[in-house]
Amino acid sequence: MRVLHILYSGMGGVFSVVDSLIKNNDLNTSGVLYIGPNLSKDTLKHQNILKKNFFFVKTKKFFTSLFFFNTIFRIYTFNPQIIVLHNYQIFPCVLVKFFLRKKLIYVDHKPLKLKNFKDFLIINFFQFFIDHFVVLNNENYFYVKKKLFNKNKISKIYNGIDLKYFKSKTKKKYQTLSVGMAARLNDTKSQDILINAIQSLIKKKIKILCYLAGDGENINNLKKILKKNNKKKIIFSGALDQSELKRWYNKINLYIQASKGEGMSISIFQAMAMGIPVMGSDVTGINNLKYPSKSSNMVFKNNPKDLENKILNFFKSKNSIKNRIIKEQTKYLNNNFSNDLMNKKYEKLYKSI
Repeated sequence: MRVLHILYSGMGGVFSVVDSLIKNNDLNTSGVLYIGPNLSKDTLKHQNILKKNFFFVKTKKFFTSLFFFNTIFRIYTFNPQIIVLHNYQIFPCVLVKFFLRKKLIYVDHKPLKLKNFKDFLIINFFQFFIDHFVVLNNENYFYVKKKLFNKNKISKIYNGIDLKYFKSKTKKKYQTLSVGMAARLNDTKSQDILINAIQSLIKKKIKILCYLAGDGENINNLKKILKKNNKKKIIFSGALDQSELKRWYNKINLYIQASKGEGMSISIFQAMAMGIPVMGSDVTGINNLKYPSKSSNMVFKNNPKDLENKILNFFKSKNSIKNRIIKEQTKYLNNNFSNDLMNKKYEKLYKSI
């Protein structure tokens, strides 16, 4: 069946999810429509494999709605049976559904506490035009289900990653603590907390390096809080494609997700798959995961002091404890968050609607 995925054209975890779903389906019947100001490096790979089934609507910041008809035209050109919407382009999708009788799946990637007016509008009003909702965690599942008139048109499908690709045979060493975070540099993340915690540790003569992967509108603000003499120890790695990201993970021996909330973080799963202990904020989308939340030392309150203490505790812990965390994380990941499990659930959903 012909399935079209619609998503933002920049970097992020949604790309990894869609990448897996496209490759699991017949490439002749898979399509992708990217909407945004620019295409990221990884999206160009989809252009190569999908060819005529690859579409891009170039927009300007704050004026996405002006490209309404461009989006409708691209959907009409591909002529899908099912539209899987991963962003806010609900108006053109509903119009196409109404006139061409397409099925529409909406994937809710936004954490409950970070939802905005658009999210609430889609859930409360546009639910009547959406054939099925997909949510990523329990909190969103119970919230959205409560709002739906038809309680049966919702599924919880965990994000999955390619466990064969994100795999490392390198055993982690801890003579120097090397931490990292891979995420958009925007207001939903808290890289500022991580930077301030690291700078405090550097001031205390702790041997530590910090790598921040990703780009976004907050990059200049984050660079402003970076002290001159710390620029060689706190490094902005920029936007990375998948192959670059895999090499980036090999640089670090502790992954830290400082965030205001997550739908379900792909970066956390990639770090786990690479054999890296994961530490995360005590927020939705992280504290509902068995790891890192099973160990109180691996979950921190969103302030620099608590994160600093948790990093120090990790650094001082025995290697046997670190290795146990890695082993438990890997088992948890394999049992719940592989792309094979995710693909099977989406395939079942396509057939059911």
